[in-house]
Amino acid sequence: MQWTPDLAVDEGTIDEQAMETTLDTIKDVRIRQRKNGYRFSMDAVLLASFVDMKVLKRAADFGAGSGVVGIMLAKRYPKAEVTLVELQEGLHGLCLENVRGNALEGRVKALCADIRELGQELQGLDLVVSNPPFRKPLSGKLSREEEKAIARHELELTLPELVKSASRSLKARGRFCMVYLPERLADVVAECRG
Repeated sequence: MQWTPDLAVDEGTIDEQAMETTLDTIKDVRIRQRKNGYRFSMDAVLLASFVDMKVLKRAADFGAGSGVVGIMLAKRYPKAEVTLVELQEGLHGLCLENVRGNALEGRVKALCADIRELGQELQGLDLVVSNPPFRKPLSGKLSREEEKAIARHELELTLPELVKSASRSLKARGRFCMVYLPERLADVVAECRG
């Protein structure tokens, strides 16, 4: 399903508004994000806090948004290499900026890529995390802003595609942690068993 705005607005206004950012701090993590675009929520913070591994060497954040989850993990696990994978170019740019802003260039990299098309570079991971789009395309209110719509609704990535991509990237006994709607728990369990 393609995202289509239902409003006619001046393109110049959208570009100017889309570029405005805020700098937010969570503990020792500083995250720049769009003022009016997709913004991380408490879900991302909870996901990063939920991860509990004795040893973490290699991890990836699928659908990284501004990079907050992966960056929080990199700060908690100072020996880990973390890859932030984001499909949307604008959000990928924020990932790059946030990696630099948190002085993590040596251990955290950001890819602008479709997780369904990742090759060997992201295999054998200890951990994959994701705060994915968890609303079906015709459920809930679809945002007029493309960045938000893609981040919240399964317009570019479905649950089965996410689970398959995570499974392919994890090493044997690797972990997949994600945030999802409780009303879709049965869907998650069915996909993870499949």
